[in-house]
Amino acid sequence: MDEKENRQLSFYRKLYNLREDGRMTLSQLRDMIVGPTLKLITLEIRRLDAAGKEKETRYRKLSLPLFAASFLFPDERYNDQAGAPTGYALVDVDALQTPAVEYLERAKVFPSLALAYVSARGKGVHLIFRVATDPEIHADLCRALQDMVEATLGEPVDRGCTDLTRTSLLCWDEGCYYNPEAETFRLPAPPHARKKASAAPAGYVPPSEADRLAIYLDRVDERLAWVKGQRHSQLVSLAYTLNRAGFGHNAVLQACIGRYAQADFDDREIRKVIDSIYNKSQAEHGANRREYTPTAAARSATSAKSANRDSPGGSEKETENESADIEASKPPLPSFDYELFGQVPALLRAMVRPDLTGCQRDIAMMGGMILLSTLMAKVTGLYHEKKVAPTFFGYVIAPAGFGKGILNEQYKALATWHDYVRDNSRMRVRQYEEEEAAYQHNAECARKKGGQPTLTRPVPVKQMELDIPGSITQAKLTELLKANEHYTGVMFETELGVLVEAINLEYGKYVYLLNQIAQQEKIGRASLQNNVIQCAFPLASILTSGTFGQFENFIQSTDDGLFSRFLAYTVNESPEWKDLTSLDDDPLIGNYYESMGGELLEIGRFLDANKTFVCYTDAQRHRMNRRFRKLSKHARLFKGESDLSVVHRLGNYHFRICMLLTALRKAETKNTLEKVRVSDVDFDIAMMFVLTFQEHINALGSVLPENRSHTEFNDNDSCEKYFHRLPGTFETAEALELADSMGLKVRTVKRYLSIWVKAGLLVRVKRGTYRKGDNAPDD
Repeated sequence: MDEKENRQLSFYRKLYNLREDGRMTLSQLRDMIVGPTLKLITLEIRRLDAAGKEKETRYRKLSLPLFAASFLFPDERYNDQAGAPTGYALVDVDALQTPAVEYLERAKVFPSLALAYVSARGKGVHLIFRVATDPEIHADLCRALQDMVEATLGEPVDRGCTDLTRTSLLCWDEGCYYNPEAETFRLPAPPHARKKASAAPAGYVPPSEADRLAIYLDRVDERLAWVKGQRHSQLVSLAYTLNRAGFGHNAVLQACIGRYAQADFDDREIRKVIDSIYNKSQAEHGANRREYTPTAAARSATSAKSANRDSPGGSEKETENESADIEASKPPLPSFDYELFGQVPALLRAMVRPDLTGCQRDIAMMGGMILLSTLMAKVTGLYHEKKVAPTFFGYVIAPAGFGKGILNEQYKALATWHDYVRDNSRMRVRQYEEEEAAYQHNAECARKKGGQPTLTRPVPVKQMELDIPGSITQAKLTELLKANEHYTGVMFETELGVLVEAINLEYGKYVYLLNQIAQQEKIGRASLQNNVIQCAFPLASILTSGTFGQFENFIQSTDDGLFSRFLAYTVNESPEWKDLTSLDDDPLIGNYYESMGGELLEIGRFLDANKTFVCYTDAQRHRMNRRFRKLSKHARLFKGESDLSVVHRLGNYHFRICMLLTALRKAETKNTLEKVRVSDVDFDIAMMFVLTFQEHINALGSVLPENRSHTEFNDNDSCEKYFHRLPGTFETAEALELADSMGLKVRTVKRYLSIWVKAGLLVRVKRGTYRKGDNAPDD
């Protein structure tokens, strides 16, 4: 067995397992695919899919094993924990128009194809290529593979398969293709790189569009056979690919007519296809454009980042596309892992309407989790030896018209539960009022006779109300939370501006109360009418949404205590038009969340009747300590106090999310035991949530408070990048010069130099001279 055959891949028994369950070679994976182990479940998935049972099909798919295609993950399956490359890359093809078996047979033309098998539903194909990759070029390499597959086989591929953590589900396929002698696919070198020394930077002339198109089509023609019966579909796919690659309409038209026109496939048919594709796909033009520029080309220092990327010559000005540089410095914010979310308890999964996609689906995931906290009656746990309950503060910050209104629809699901608690409370209040009236009558009779009342005065009972308005007074808020006892109230406002206005009015100003409520600390309020009102263990969640302007009026700076107490999801891009669909013809869609009221009521009543105490396992505590110790150290060394507070409070939120998930599972299975431990899958789901929230919180923090004139997310890793750019030994003046070129303030740099010396990252050799220490920061 040669070295290629010995390459191993991280293997997982279930999708929600973030830690590998072992490692397997490609030949071992092939044996599993063609063997009997996965045959029954694969056939069951295809039967359910054929019957149109989408929900059951997806549920069964989640029980399939899988493997990480491109990188090993010795710890957990996250991008920042990717290990050595496996030497493979995945291309997924879904919803094929041609039979999957036929498509797989045609795919064997690729010499670098090492493994190929039909997907679980039988409607797609997984293609595993042998490649030379690393984290820096992996996304570009995957896109090059995707372009090649699309252009050769004439079917669109899944363009999302570029992530380091990308996995492939294993399923039965007796016709699985395996090629242990597959060649290694390498990222095509840019044109200038092939000319070596003859392409001197100063005299470099980029190829024309016609030249680039010719090179592209030459590569396509090496793989593509223009045979009768396939030409039309191949041209359609090719036109889509060329449009996304940014080639011009006329250039593509002329090149394709010149190359592919035949007597029975003339220029009119070619023109019709290409005109149609370019006209209806204008919005996708250039989406996958890759411009090649010489590495030693002249550069212009138009920003602090580009000023520090000088060529070896050091004197030329850069001429590369400035907008491309800006985009490269602003990677998109992460989304929640929807596949992992598929393993959450059924009620939380149902809170995300099946038709939702993209950011709106993410918003619904967050909203569903926070809103369901109102059902967590008598659910508690201990975190750092302190009693906690699963309550959450969260906001969605995005431009107007971005789909935040789904939160308002979700809130309708709580009406039945809130009515139930309100009505039961009203009965208790009436009973109290009757007992109080009886006591008053008894006391009056006793007073007239000169004796003492024979009845005991009843304890006052206040009306419960779980629906807490944002425009509320300090005293009323305290009174409500005290009256609600062990029930969690929800302050829900679709407009963050309601809270902004309330906290700026004299009767409002309850920010200090929100800080205490978030920590579930005792709150109190004195008034002339009600004397002193106190609530020892306030339970309330907050869910709101707003624009960036409203956010900046609500949170004044990252030093504001509320900033680190709120979970956040944010989008900093313009909303796109959402197409109208036939879903508007179904009246049941409009009642989707209202119809869930009975399910929520059943869960809430069960938890109210059965106390729940949630705790981690010892192994989970060890994982928490290891991860958050690392996050805390990183924030302390390279961030600021506000980032450190965010990290520490996210640790608390991780446990609260685990509590909510565990309690929901307990209620679904009707488990009456009080003490319940967190399952590993819920631990991983909660970790996915908090790590995603951290990125969004940091992005919002970057617009506060120094850059309030705009809402562009700034570079939160500037201090860390600064540290890594410092040479091994340097003078203070040299460090300040580098800081100035990166836009960092002098006092900020001096403060971090002192922090890094204390932490052992730097050693002060003598006054004004430093060298990097042996205590390197964690990657």
